[in-house]
Amino acid sequence: MIDTTILDPVETAKNGMRLLRDAALAQTDYMVLPDAKLPTGVTAAQVTAYRQYLRDLPNKAVQNDFMTFKGCLSLTDWIAAQNTTA
Repeated sequence: MIDTTILDPVETAKNGMRLLRDAALAQTDYMVLPDAKLPTGVTAAQVTAYRQYLRDLPNKAVQNDFMTFKGCLSLTDWIAAQNTTA
């Protein structure tokens, strides 16, 4: 039997965003361990805030973001973006 389910493009995009988000979170998992050596110039507070930014995806994104999303910012790119908006 052929599946004729029509996929919602926004939900499909949200799922893609979640996959990218989950991968970015996995890359920083070690950084929250008590004995973790953080990259030079990165603080524990920045890691915590970055991980919160990731966990907030896709819930805080607007519909247009789903369709134009190119990926999660890396930790260093996210920190740089925070420094330019502060």
